[in-house]
This record gives sequence, structure tokens and C-alpha cells, in this order.
Amino acid sequence: MANTIASQTLVDGSRNTIVKYTITSDGSGETTLGTLFNASSFVNPTTLNKLMRISYHLNGFSATLFWDATTKVQLMNLSQNHPDDVKYYWNGGLINNGGAGQTGNILITTQGLVGAPVGTTGEIVLYIKHR
Repeated sequence: MANTIASQTLVDGSRNTIVKYTITSDGSGETTLGTLFNASSFVNPTTLNKLMRISYHLNGFSATLFWDATTKVQLMNLSQNHPDDVKYYWNGGLINNGGAGQTGNILITTQGLVGAPVGTTGEIVLYIKHR
């Protein structure tokens, strides 16, 4: 068994996509550069996305998000045991600045799932705007 990332699409429109992810640990290891948001799976499969808002609660582990490109670009760190709802509307969103080879995808790496109790979970909700 491996760590799982289950997704639930809440909105999938031509301009906006909102997806809720539930990460569940099997207790054996980390998720290393797994795909969290797969841009090609939605109505508007563009590589030019903006992160407008992110809500998350990670129980007992943390994570780092990256824009997918030829050279991965760190997007943000998500703290463990510290729920947060971060909004980027005020500055127009965080732009996918992945550069060459950008796919529009968001990747995830976890820290702290090694040795975590089986069934440890976390939730992430991404609010994406397509440009």
C-alpha cells in the first residue's frame, strides 16, 4: 500500500477550478514530487494557472508544493498541525512562473509521514484561476 491522494472536484469551469484533496498515510514513507493538481484533467487544461487561494489542515505532517516545469519551482510550504486559509486575491494570485517546460501542474512533497500512524490524514483545497 502507498500513501493516497484522493481528489474531489468542487468547481470545474472555463475560468476557475476548485479541488479538494485528502492525503492519507500508510505509515511507510513520504510522497516525493507526486502530482497534486493535474491541469490536463480539467475543462480548461491550460499551463497558465494562478493560485488564488489555498485552505489546508495537515495532521502530523507538512508539505511543500511546486509548480511543475523542466526545473521545479517552489510554490509554498504548508505547516503541520496549523490549519490555514491563505488568499492571494489582493495581488491577482500567485502566477505559475515555472518557465520552460511548465505543465500547469502542482506537485507535492510531504515531510513527516515516515512512521506516522496508518490513516494519518490531511486536507488541501486549491482555488485555481486559468489565464
